[in-house]
Amino acid sequence: MATNLNSMPAISSNIFDSLDHDIERMMGEEVLAFVSYVCITRSIADNDFGTLPSSTIAALRKLSGFLRRHPCDIEFFSQNGNVQNLAAITPETQILNTYPFTGETTLYGVINRVGGAKPKIQFKAFDGQLLYTTQEIAEQAGNRLYKQVGLEGRAEWNSETLRIENFYVSAISLSVDRFR
Repeated sequence: MATNLNSMPAISSNIFDSLDHDIERMMGEEVLAFVSYVCITRSIADNDFGTLPSSTIAALRKLSGFLRRHPCDIEFFSQNGNVQNLAAITPETQILNTYPFTGETTLYGVINRVGGAKPKIQFKAFDGQLLYTTQEIAEQAGNRLYKQVGLEGRAEWNSETLRIENFYVSAISLSVDRFR
């Protein structure tokens, strides 16, 4: 039996209109609580708390501390017709204070120093932060001493302070005049 595809959008549209109406009616604390529960249980199940707000991480750390003092587990369930275990916090669960976030970026500043027993460069970003790089980049940076450059690479930022904690340089760009 062939399906009439022309009727599908009308059926889907009616279903979504109904869902939109239900969601609008539920807006508020119930929806916020549900979304928060899903985000927290996914973070626990994946052991990746970096997407959670710092206040939530602090609360989970308190729960984790309680579990270490009183050996027990906290389990998170879903009850949509059948009970499903979504996540658990055990005394062994490690929850750090802060979680860095990472991304590709270019930092602009001046190379102040190159060399050393293990060659590296000292780079002062335009925002005043000092960074040090590896030998491979130090060899490329020798002829750019005291010049404004852009360092391209992968950064890890502290999620609380937004300061760069680690920076892995992949390339040095030459001109930065347009960014000052």
